[in-house]
Amino acid sequence: MLISLLCCMLAICSIPLPLVQAHAGNSSVGKFKGVVVDHEDKRIKAADVVVSSKNMSRQMRSNVDGEFEIELPTGIYEISVTKTGLKKHILTNLQIKAGATETFTFRLEPKITDGSDEVNDSELMSNHRCLTY
Repeated sequence: MLISLLCCMLAICSIPLPLVQAHAGNSSVGKFKGVVVDHEDKRIKAADVVVSSKNMSRQMRSNVDGEFEIELPTGIYEISVTKTGLKKHILTNLQIKAGATETFTFRLEPKITDGSDEVNDSELMSNHRCLTY
């Protein structure tokens, strides 16, 4: 019985397992984390998000907590966030750096029925331009 148990243990221990390499991170990518809120700082779920550059465009939605995250190659991007009944918010000239994580809060204002669709946004990130439509 003991010999059978030892043979079984040896057989299990000799099964080759796939090699697991430590992920050192891709040196040519960074991350962007966004939060989408309304004018009262309430999180907005299922907001439409478009991330674009000269070479690509990706679409996604904010999760139930109003958050989204994307890993991107280094470069300059534009991110637009929309939700029905609210003004579009665009972040331009977003620079993604290798190994870095950029964050931003997108504040979506209510659409005004008097024809005015612009809001002055004083929440600017350095080297970024925010537009609200």
